Amino acid sequence: MKKIVVFAGNNPGNEAFQNLAYDTGKFLAKNGYIVVTGAGPGLMNEVLRGAYEANGKTIGIGLDIPGREQSKFAQKFELYKTINKRLCRLIELADAFLVLPGGIGTAYETFEILIQKKLKLMQLDKPIILIGKFYTQLDFFLQEIESEKFSKVPMASIYTKTQTIEQALRILKKYFQKQ
Repeated sequence: MKKIVVFAGNNPGNEAFQNLAYDTGKFLAKNGYIVVTGAGPGLMNEVLRGAYEANGKTIGIGLDIPGREQSKFAQKFELYKTINKRLCRLIELADAFLVLPGGIGTAYETFEILIQKKLKLMQLDKPIILIGKFYTQLDFFLQEIESEKFSKVPMASIYTKTQTIEQALRILKKYFQKQ
């Protein structure tokens, strides 16, 4: 079974983001994917809850921070002392990445993947899919990097942006059928 790492906010955001996170976990599980997140509260928890309640397999790769709430919907769980080590483990596990709304931590995780792909430290066609209108401004920013010639690698070759989880699932299925 393929493992999909979902980067998402530590906070719950608004109700639409919570629904997107829950549905993402549920749809991934129903399509036979193992769902992996950073195991925290907020949207990460909603992703795992959606997958868990759909009888899917879940993995949480958490941060060992005093007082930090960890998701109770991770069937397998690992804790790391630093965000860098946790991110290395998430990358190691991932067959593909989905990015939901989130804050600085989600941005950090996303940019690490983009940098690794740009530097060809990760296969270029491994999906990282930004989902929803939340990432419209980031999409414009990344295109501006290319248009202003700050990247020799075409931005469209290192990430995809979709509006819905259904579109993201079609991209994942197409990618895994090629392998």
